[in-house]
Amino acid sequence: MKDQLKTGSILSYMSVFFNIILSLFVAPITVEALGQAQYGLYQLIWSFVGYLNILDFGISNAVIRYIARFRAEGKKEDEENFLGTVFIIYLAITLIIIFIGVILYNNIGFIFKKSLDAWEIDLAKRLFIIMLVNLIFNILLNIFPSIINALEHFVFVRSLNLAKIILRPVLTVVILSLGANSVALAILDTALVFIFFLMCLVYVLLKLKVKFKLSRFDFEKAKELFSYSFFIFLAMIVDQVNWKVDQFFIGILMDTKKVALYSIAISFPQYFMSFALSISGVFLPRVSKMDAVGAGSDEFTDIMIKSGRIMWFATSLIPMGFILFGKEFLALWLGNDFLGCYVIAIIIMLPLSVVLSQSVGISILQAKNKHAFRSLVYLAMAAANCVLTYILIQIYGLIGAAFATSLSLVLGNILIMNWYYYKKIKINIPKFFKKLFGLLPACLLSLASGVLINFIRGDSWIKLGAKIFLFIIVYGIFMYFAGLNSEEKRIIFGRLIKKRDEKYDIS
Repeated sequence: MKDQLKTGSILSYMSVFFNIILSLFVAPITVEALGQAQYGLYQLIWSFVGYLNILDFGISNAVIRYIARFRAEGKKEDEENFLGTVFIIYLAITLIIIFIGVILYNNIGFIFKKSLDAWEIDLAKRLFIIMLVNLIFNILLNIFPSIINALEHFVFVRSLNLAKIILRPVLTVVILSLGANSVALAILDTALVFIFFLMCLVYVLLKLKVKFKLSRFDFEKAKELFSYSFFIFLAMIVDQVNWKVDQFFIGILMDTKKVALYSIAISFPQYFMSFALSISGVFLPRVSKMDAVGAGSDEFTDIMIKSGRIMWFATSLIPMGFILFGKEFLALWLGNDFLGCYVIAIIIMLPLSVVLSQSVGISILQAKNKHAFRSLVYLAMAAANCVLTYILIQIYGLIGAAFATSLSLVLGNILIMNWYYYKKIKINIPKFFKKLFGLLPACLLSLASGVLINFIRGDSWIKLGAKIFLFIIVYGIFMYFAGLNSEEKRIIFGRLIKKRDEKYDIS
């Protein structure tokens, strides 16, 4: 199982890396092939349908917990009946999604009457049907990868996911070169999702020999399942609102070209977030063990400081690099028509940098079973985000939408949650920020150097790549000599330092 965990972790990091790189590669090809308006429509309908994804209620996460517990306790019959119960619940959820889907389908013309032309509404309806089928596959069959993860067969499911991540852009380029439109892309996505879940189903039934036997519908277990999943469900609502509501309101109040522009802009904070969270995951097991042995507030403060500073070192390079070189990157990547993405991405990435440096705080709350407050705060901020987005889009356009999302991050994730960490969890937040901002001199020196580097024109990929590479080297030097402490240097550059010490016999 250690090999499964280690290899599974490596595959997860590879998935994040390839997803970011291949998405950056395929986006300009897709925009050029479909045109900005049709690409925006595709993103709009996907965000519209995506709201129904919350009807999973977080059950797939709960399945992992319960299956692992049944296996540990040797309760095979309870496990089989539980799986049968969950599958019935998923069937019921699927029927609800179909019912809601029919209502939404019949009202697409009314919802988007101010922003979409007749041909766009017709195309939107076709995309909606295909994407709804995609979502149904996701909901109905999501139990199978959850079972595989619960039984710690990480390599299979993560290899499959990595294959899907690589295959999707390759096939996208192929079908677009043959003249495909957004409907063909939606069909491709749906087919890949179905194949992925079908292979998981076969693996669960034939390889793992897991059985679904509903001897009786366990209402008590279903109640317990929904109770456990409730705050996961709230987190899903928040996630859907914060990252999809802007596109939805832009689609209603503006037009599909603006949706395309905003979708590209928001992808940069999302890439940034997925990269950062893949790093923060290494601290999760340690936090759980600390709570189990009764660690105090000082120990949790220390782990938050250590993880926060390492996260800042690893991730602050991204928003700083985007501030310095983002305009040139966008001009080369998608052309001058998408330079509006620059300011939007920065507005969201700046507060997100602080939020992500404290991502281990979520693990501390979960370990202490204190995550309910966070979920409620995030839900309130998501509601505020909806209201602010609707108002500010009509005044400031796309910048207003970005500002609403940024403001909700500042109020909820930074101000309110840091108050909670300090007052209720007893984490020394002033000490955390004092230590975190100890890295600022190195960051400011790096930015100043980046300004000088920017006197070199990045009007080709080779020149821009050379500028970014030079900035990374400068950043690493300033962080090493003016930012990181000796322990952090050994964690990050451990092998290099060890080889240097061995070479010069340093003891």
